[in-house]
Amino acid sequence: MQVKARFSADCKVEKLNRARATKVPAGTEEHPDLCETVVTLEVHPFATEPFIKGDVNGFELEFYTEQLPANDVKFINRHRILPRYDKVYKCFKNEGNGLFFRLVDEREGKWYYYNDTHEFRMTATVSFPSANEVKPLGNTEVVPMPDDVNEVTYQITVEPGNAEPFIEGMPTSYHQAFNADPIDENCLDPKDVEYLNGEPDLSVIEVSQCKVFKCFKENGNGLLFRLVDEKAGRWAFYNDTQEYMMKPKVRFFGGAAIEPGPDAQMSPDPEEEDAVVVTMEIPPCETRLFIQGRPAKYEVSVVADSIHKTAPEESPEFVNGEPDRKVFAAEPVETQPTPVAEDPIQYLHGSPDPTVIPHQTQVFKCFKDHGNGLLFRVVDDVNAIWAFYNDTPDYVMTANMRYPHTSDVRLAPGVQVIADSEREGSVIAAVEVLPLATVPFLVGAPAQYELAFAATPVAALTPSPTTPGEPNSPFQLADSTGSAATMPAALPVAEEAPVYCNSGPDRTIMPHIDEVYKCFKEYGNGLLFRLVDKTQRRWAFYNDTPDVVASVRVQFSPGAYIRPLGHTVLGRDPETGGVLHELRVNPLETALFVEGEVDVFTTKFVAERTET
Repeated sequence: MQVKARFSADCKVEKLNRARATKVPAGTEEHPDLCETVVTLEVHPFATEPFIKGDVNGFELEFYTEQLPANDVKFINRHRILPRYDKVYKCFKNEGNGLFFRLVDEREGKWYYYNDTHEFRMTATVSFPSANEVKPLGNTEVVPMPDDVNEVTYQITVEPGNAEPFIEGMPTSYHQAFNADPIDENCLDPKDVEYLNGEPDLSVIEVSQCKVFKCFKENGNGLLFRLVDEKAGRWAFYNDTQEYMMKPKVRFFGGAAIEPGPDAQMSPDPEEEDAVVVTMEIPPCETRLFIQGRPAKYEVSVVADSIHKTAPEESPEFVNGEPDRKVFAAEPVETQPTPVAEDPIQYLHGSPDPTVIPHQTQVFKCFKDHGNGLLFRVVDDVNAIWAFYNDTPDYVMTANMRYPHTSDVRLAPGVQVIADSEREGSVIAAVEVLPLATVPFLVGAPAQYELAFAATPVAALTPSPTTPGEPNSPFQLADSTGSAATMPAALPVAEEAPVYCNSGPDRTIMPHIDEVYKCFKEYGNGLLFRLVDKTQRRWAFYNDTPDVVASVRVQFSPGAYIRPLGHTVLGRDPETGGVLHELRVNPLETALFVEGEVDVFTTKFVAERTET
């Protein structure tokens, strides 16, 4: 059970033992410095816990339980039979459907943990007061404890979609901690890591027991490595460069019980209650202990500063492009950097909208051989935002970016994405920029990308410009190119006023439709239509023929969360091995298809005429 108490500003209370206390501003005009005290505590089964002491005048109490009725649990990614259970508990109570679940079979006296995600490797660490009460099962491991500690601690790691037996017994009390590790290519086995300028210091952390994460996975060998010993509950960073001072910054959420390392600094997170920020500076070729603890939810960003920095020139001239700036995740800076732009930049009909792109620290001409540049890519380094500004009154501009699907970027609303049919592992993002408009494009700092642009006259008054290369970018790596002469076929365009020959989509099945796409564009009115609900991120298909059965096959981006709906089934692409979502749509039928992360996809449609 969880207890939360809010004490008024005139109470003088002090939290006890395992309870957590937070000061919350409650000031008035006369007394602006007043604060309420919020105290929370998780009370283990059959346990009595000290809570607070002091003078209490006014307070509010709230209680929560993690147990869910077994019939009310919504497992999203279950693809196999789960073990028998009577009770089920969410491990991440405030995240999605719970993500990770403890299943209890009361009849057999057994616990299981089930991982209901596609993209996280889950770890449960549970302490019990006595080893006599429980027995570990399956792959459960014993966590070493100090000799003077009487309790026993067990740990289990559960892969996505799996359920693992944990313990047998009826414990009277226990304490749980959970960890979710993203599964991606930057998590390495210690034996597979290539260090170039030394190795991590074994006196700081036992590397052979660690999971190793590259912080700059698109740059060199990774440059900075995060070393995580889950059993010991320790994090360290190793800087494998000779020229960069590394500055990791990690936000830990949910009241994580952590202690900073000797050289780390910890402070309250100014943006989120019950969160802390830990920072550190790591000199070249050094290993530093970062934290001790087992945080469940966190956010990592790193900045690399050259140790050879000198005062900037007023107007530096770069002969072969601009220097490569190695940044893993953008970190806000206190002062706005000096703008860097292609010289000269001259807007003829307006300027970029500062409400879209507040800090215009870098500006690039997209058509640098035509007029003043026509279309401009504007970069805000303070907030890590890209936008495009169209400085023409007569052209609708299209900007396309090809980039690896693993890139750490978030696309702005309105940017369309499709899978890249020409290059495996890449996607194409595209946005339309109307005359004199400024549109946001992405948040982040992509390390590798290719750009291409097109201009379409609003009215056929003048010929459209060609699409030249885009200038070198400080975010690009040496082996990437800055422009693309040809791009894949245009993105699908939604129908402004779809024409149906029959009754149209069944609104009882798909009540809200934001966009409609023709599936067979070259045949009649389109025959089969893809219906998109952007709010719910849901698709359906409507077959507008009386005598054709349509078969739909769609492959989404690897790792995307996709939930099949209705009669949709999963298949396998025999050539690529990728997962296919398949649906058969009968004549005049409206059929739900999927919902989830549907932004990146490739499609195939087949029509078969029914026999009459």
